[in-house]
Amino acid sequence: LPPDLPRAWVDPAVHEAPGQPGGPAMSLPAESLRAGPFSPAASPETSPETSSVERRLVRRAEALWTRLAEGVSLLAEGTPLPLADCADELLRPPFAAQGLMLEMPAGLPASLSFVGDTLARLSSLSPGSAEDSAISTRLGARLVGIARRAATLGEPCHYDSDEDRAAALAEGADSQLLMRAIALPLSGVRGGAQGATAVVIASWRKLLSAEETRALHRELAAAMDWMHRQGS
Repeated sequence: LPPDLPRAWVDPAVHEAPGQPGGPAMSLPAESLRAGPFSPAASPETSPETSSVERRLVRRAEALWTRLAEGVSLLAEGTPLPLADCADELLRPPFAAQGLMLEMPAGLPASLSFVGDTLARLSSLSPGSAEDSAISTRLGARLVGIARRAATLGEPCHYDSDEDRAAALAEGADSQLLMRAIALPLSGVRGGAQGATAVVIASWRKLLSAEETRALHRELAAAMDWMHRQGS
């Protein structure tokens, strides 16, 4: 097989098993996927060539956050953010397995009150302290960092590994991981306490390394040779 065949990849945001966030994924070529209900029409910025698929979950989360904010503004003019009690809406499937929630109560240390199973495995984050000493990976620190920034600024903050590629490579990060994430701020802390909250929703895909690609080509060539011999 030619060495320049497109690499297969898996996007956990698109291929969760029904009703099972973070469940077994299917591997499909990018061209076989279809846009979800919240995906905008294709454009130069959102075409498959620019890794649009792993942005879908992030866009859906932002659309839901916007609707929640609009609902709050209708009830209490001048309140621009959804209340922290709306966090449950943002942490339901399909977002739950790939989300986290950072709570920053007034006068108290920040903490991670929720980390989805799939995101926890990737980032090594777990519920508990959000202090730097409690975060063991660069990816975890990056996600907590955008959550802090969103909660502090009171506006959504994004992370795009393509845009931050130079910094990621300088840190020695996994160049085979493409990630999009959004941190969505909420007003107060759950239960009506003063402070700030942010929910992060992330989506990603992992590319096969060069060696993995060569191994896949060898396996495919062997399988095709076996099929030809069976038919002879």
